[in-house]
Amino acid sequence: MGSEAPVGSVAFVQDVSVETLKVGDVILFRPPSSGEARDPLMHRIISIEEVDGQRVFVTRGDANGGPDPWKLIINGEGGRLAYVIPYVGYLLWFLQTRLAWAVVVLPMAAYLGFVTLRRIWVPAARRDTQNMQTP
Repeated sequence: MGSEAPVGSVAFVQDVSVETLKVGDVILFRPPSSGEARDPLMHRIISIEEVDGQRVFVTRGDANGGPDPWKLIINGEGGRLAYVIPYVGYLLWFLQTRLAWAVVVLPMAAYLGFVTLRRIWVPAARRDTQNMQTP
């Protein structure tokens, strides 16, 4: 989304009533299409028009030079950007790769397994040692 949510950020979206959306808000929507469903976009509202009693939104991506080629009619609720955690998306993406599993996840699981087994076995070994030492 450019300036509002840098690439690699995790964005949280809040469902709000369409009447509360205003110029400058960043919204999440699926662009209109004549065929298959498209991936959601996060663009800023640059103008709102009233057409036949409905609010029509004109949007633009912060990194784009001009407005989007469509006009949006949103009924009911819309998704407005609530807050952003920059660059966490890169970490989430990395944790889904085989390299992350080999370098982070599997060694961490092995360590936790070792610690758990040690807590189970070591107290039993100490009890056995104490029983042998007492007359």
